Amino acid sequence: MSGLGDSWVIVIVIGLAAVIFFVFPLTTISGQQDKVTMTQVQSATNDFGDKIVTNARIEQQDLDNFLQELGTMGAYSTEITIDVQDENFRKKEISLNQKIGDDNSTYTLKMTQIQEALNDAGYVELNPGDTVKIIVIKEGTSTYEQLVNALYRFVGNGSKEVASYTGMAT
Repeated sequence: MSGLGDSWVIVIVIGLAAVIFFVFPLTTISGQQDKVTMTQVQSATNDFGDKIVTNARIEQQDLDNFLQELGTMGAYSTEITIDVQDENFRKKEISLNQKIGDDNSTYTLKMTQIQEALNDAGYVELNPGDTVKIIVIKEGTSTYEQLVNALYRFVGNGSKEVASYTGMAT
């Protein structure tokens, strides 16, 4: 009977060794790679956002380059919105000699509207005070997330915000 007990100990030792020598290092390395990738995505998002607010315009070529750069790092979706200051708001208020609404005289351009304008003109011009918001969402799960999910029995939806930028055009 002691021979059968020794076999179970060997199986457990082999399983433990596999975890220690394969799964743990793979999880550690893939976790570090995830951190590096997220830093690169945030850096690319900041660079793109800074270029938009500095130049006060979004150009189709810049957007294409940004999306291509993100594509080299994995599967990401991007949402860009612009909160546009209504230039005519104060003129309307003064000409009527009464206050209209609140002081927040903005409207929002969503990604589809921005893309339509880029398709038509190749650029979207921003006015001083317009606010640009960029959100980058990672689609799917990385190797690290899959390993952690398997080890700890977590279940995620596979997408999460990994980078964001907010800036005001000057």
